[in-house]
Amino acid sequence: MRISNATSVTDLPIEVVFRIFSLLDVYDLLAVSSLNRTCHAIFEEHLQFYYELKAAGVINGAPLMDIGGKLQALRLREERWRTLDMTRHQTVDIPHDPSNLYDLSSGFYVLGGVQGNHFFSFIEKKTKYLRVANLFNYHKDDHDDAGNDATTELVGKKADNGEWGEIKANGNSLIVDFGLCIDEHDLIGVVEVTPSRGERPIKLHLRQFSTGEYHASAKKPVVDLGVSRSGWGKMSMMMEVVGPYLLLLLSWSSNEEEGDDDKRDRLLLIDWKSGEKLVEEQSRTDVWDGVVFLTPHIFVVTNTARGCLEVISILQNLPNPSAATESEESHSQPPRTAFTRLMSFTLPEPVADFRYYSISCRADPNPFGIEDDGIITPGTEKSRRALFSNDPEKAIVIFRIILRADAGFIRTSFVVHRASMMHHVYKAHPWILSDSLPPHELSEPIKIDWDTWGPPSTRWVFDEAFHTQWITTTSGQREVFMRGEPSTIVVRDYNPVAVRRAIWEKKNGTFDDMGGRRAVITDSEPLSFWPHVFTNNGTHALPYIEVDSEEEFDYDGVLMDETHLLGLNRSDDSIELANFDVYTF
Repeated sequence: MRISNATSVTDLPIEVVFRIFSLLDVYDLLAVSSLNRTCHAIFEEHLQFYYELKAAGVINGAPLMDIGGKLQALRLREERWRTLDMTRHQTVDIPHDPSNLYDLSSGFYVLGGVQGNHFFSFIEKKTKYLRVANLFNYHKDDHDDAGNDATTELVGKKADNGEWGEIKANGNSLIVDFGLCIDEHDLIGVVEVTPSRGERPIKLHLRQFSTGEYHASAKKPVVDLGVSRSGWGKMSMMMEVVGPYLLLLLSWSSNEEEGDDDKRDRLLLIDWKSGEKLVEEQSRTDVWDGVVFLTPHIFVVTNTARGCLEVISILQNLPNPSAATESEESHSQPPRTAFTRLMSFTLPEPVADFRYYSISCRADPNPFGIEDDGIITPGTEKSRRALFSNDPEKAIVIFRIILRADAGFIRTSFVVHRASMMHHVYKAHPWILSDSLPPHELSEPIKIDWDTWGPPSTRWVFDEAFHTQWITTTSGQREVFMRGEPSTIVVRDYNPVAVRRAIWEKKNGTFDDMGGRRAVITDSEPLSFWPHVFTNNGTHALPYIEVDSEEEFDYDGVLMDETHLLGLNRSDDSIELANFDVYTF
């Protein structure tokens, strides 16, 4: 073994130097460039691309071009978002009668289809199939200069119209809802229910997104989820997939006259590869509304009844309780997986007339899962078709809230970074950073009051004009909404690096406000409506950059993923969607 005589980090082999510097955060990486001439040369030759990746909040993807080409593509992509360049667009007709099931992720727009052309089928959510539009097919070029790949194959089985992929429900079953994990596993989980007057079997179908066939990695591609009953009211679900974990929230609308003690909302953790149900918790209806992963092993479930966000850890390899005895049989019990509540983020206390009615949530993309060897796996599908993807650790989470009073409803929402929430989790539970079990049994979750965590790390919207029924309005550190009527499209960027740069530019007189369409917002004053709804501190200090579209639109909604905006149009004589405009960035 040869001992190096290096006296400085720059004396090490360039591969080692590059590896060391690439582990730095964005600000330290930039500081490297000004240490000395050697470090500056190393930065410009090897580290500039990785600095701009981190500054943009994205991670490296497919090796479709050299580093110089990728750097140019990254800069072009970020410039289009910075200026909200909406010149690249195309209108797409919806060739079927859509239901109210939809999602937009990784360049694919999934839209449910009703059973026949019937108004009441739409209202009753009788979804018989899912149609998939591959948005990469609507890009201007096969492989444009921003690195957006349009060569991905058609998803699912070819529909009659020839442009959309299709995934159908089995037999006479109806689709309740679905969840996507395209980038990591090429997976779509579809929950179906078989109609009947009594008990209705619920099944989870695990399919390969790209083919529509049952997923090759799923040992049990159809998982039995029990039954629903005709008197339980409307059934809904929310699904998130990270690594081997499929987290499923099944809920039913409350029906105070029903009085059925068997009706309980269910929170399930399933190993989708084995089909094993690892954990199940139950609650009365109207308690849980949404789930979102913070890390591959930690998630948040919104608790409407208590007005809080519960942070839950998935603990693996716990000793089975029966193994406490000395019997040979008990020692053969396999280790178990369990939910452990770590903490509770309280939400602001409503004034006397109001109460929390629903709290939904969304973050995109999900974290990548951790495999058995402890290695975080990259997105297998996306790594073959996209140059970049948003960094899940830096993404924002959006919480949409409806409060109820005798006089009606108030709709509002706020955003917070995943990392901000995890900062409090790590501070309270440092054992998580070592990827070990808790040092002792956790009795009660730690409670963090709103005034402690909320004001410095969130940003709220109260204006009804900003609120939307659509939930797929965020990707990475950006969110989109519409303002006014007719409306401009507004994109907010919460990337702290971009905000810091904009603040510096404004201070030095170089900030481009694009004729008043672009602004950096740093004030933390409470919104005027706050004291009429909440009793707590109403400051919200999360800064952002906001840019308005140059044109005005009459869209019924706008959706977002990391490469696209979708403007939705309803038909003139119906509430159903007729077409959408795809904008590529």
